[in-house]
Amino acid sequence: MSYFGLLIIALAIEYSIIIIEKVLYRIIVSLAVFVLLVLTAVVELWHGLNLFTILLAVATIYQLINLYKFNFSEKPNKYLINTFVRSWYIIAVIEVFAFGAATLISLSGYISFVTLIVVQSTVLLVLYFSLIRNFLKLNPKIKNKIHLSDLELPTVTVAIPARNEDEQLIICLDSLISSDYPKLEILVLDDCSQSKRTSQIIRSYAQSGVTFIQGEAPKSNYLAKNFAYQELLEVANGQFILYAGVDVRFRSDSIRKIVEFILINKKNMISILPNTILPSRARLRVVLIQSLRYLWELGLPRRQFNKPPVLSTCWMINRQLLIHQGGFKGLRREIIPERTLASRISRIKDGYVFMKSGQYFGINSYKDFLAQYQTAIRVKYPSLKQRLELVMLVSIIEIVLFGGIIFDLLAAIFVPSWILLVWSIVIFGLINIVYFSLLKFLFNKYYYSALIYGSILLLVDVVLWNISMIKYEFSEVIWKNRNVCIPTMRLD
Repeated sequence: MSYFGLLIIALAIEYSIIIIEKVLYRIIVSLAVFVLLVLTAVVELWHGLNLFTILLAVATIYQLINLYKFNFSEKPNKYLINTFVRSWYIIAVIEVFAFGAATLISLSGYISFVTLIVVQSTVLLVLYFSLIRNFLKLNPKIKNKIHLSDLELPTVTVAIPARNEDEQLIICLDSLISSDYPKLEILVLDDCSQSKRTSQIIRSYAQSGVTFIQGEAPKSNYLAKNFAYQELLEVANGQFILYAGVDVRFRSDSIRKIVEFILINKKNMISILPNTILPSRARLRVVLIQSLRYLWELGLPRRQFNKPPVLSTCWMINRQLLIHQGGFKGLRREIIPERTLASRISRIKDGYVFMKSGQYFGINSYKDFLAQYQTAIRVKYPSLKQRLELVMLVSIIEIVLFGGIIFDLLAAIFVPSWILLVWSIVIFGLINIVYFSLLKFLFNKYYYSALIYGSILLLVDVVLWNISMIKYEFSEVIWKNRNVCIPTMRLD
């Protein structure tokens, strides 16, 4: 029995809830849709397990999340209705396609297995060569050195927002005041810390040239970090402004090296990938979270779409150009405002560059596992524009392309084909080669004990995407003791 018509009816009824005003009626209709959608997915899975029935099941889960999201608000406004309908269209198309394909095509397990392996190997090869290509570009190369006297060097402002910091801030400021840069202004903003410890630390460096800035409470439609960035911009005096986190450690010549690199290459903005100082505990978990973040930044062909890789840890920009771009007033709710700025500035004679610190810049960074995890949850869902359907698509792609690695090896044992078995082993090795290459580039060493991580790397990423989505949509995301959901998910 085909349940295709039942699926269409369920989707049509689900769409109709946008015109139902009474909460009770809407919930009753939603429960009916829930039963119909689950029934169609279960029936197809019962008839046969293949790529399309799995795709249908996954899409159905996200359709139900979309349904719950809509009913979560007692009075759906125009924005919520629009986001519901947009997600509904995309997920419904995928459900209909998957249902039709699973019912009509009925691919054999052997053909599905071969198709999966071919797609996996192709994507992994593209990913590997993309990473290698980016690695070669990220190592700083100085062709024409310039020699500027101290008088010829531009002024630089180092701007650091700090909130509830202690030892990390001390180490950061100690490294900054040892800088040999002659025209350096150091501004540290106390972003409404809940204890006096942060302001006391900042003030204790006054005689070393550090200026204390008392931050104001961020406006309701402003992310706190972006508001702090804007406050620092308004009091900065340098020709270039260097934004850095308190987890950054500078070498005495780091700032001079950055400025020289910008001037030599005629850039207006630079983002630097620091050398990572790994904690003694939970080291492999930190490596896993960080490598996932950098895989997205470095493994995708971002430059072709004018979405260059960026990092918030340490970046420098021409102050006047930043002011000309409107500062952070137009980026109030951007979780990663640097990405938008980098995209804009890249259009101005390729004025942006992303570089690895290495030994040349000598910039290090320290974050423990909790900080890495919180950062991942904070940035993931907003990086997909808070769109549920995009999380679904990314999750499906990662599960199909990478999560099937273990499945390949197990399935190949039961498929009477040595070719498929060898091919599965090659793919298993290839994904670990990609992962180890990334680790070698990031940490200058291989972590052989993380072999199993390479196999489940993208499955972990799927979990993080969905945790971030659920927290933003139905709970809260706490960062620096603030709920960043409030400005990020505003519906006006």
